[in-house]
Amino acid sequence: MATVAGRGSWSPVLQSPALVAGCGMAALGFAVLLCFQITGGHG
Repeated sequence: MATVAGRGSWSPVLQSPALVAGCGMAALGFAVLLCFQITGGHG
């Protein structure tokens, strides 16, 4: 099966960086929350 960029779909060249950016922001958010709980949870 081959995917062709059509209506409302991103090109495969942009899908990978978008996925990496999304996962990166999610990981960063979890890291910030974890650090906040570790450092400021018992303040």
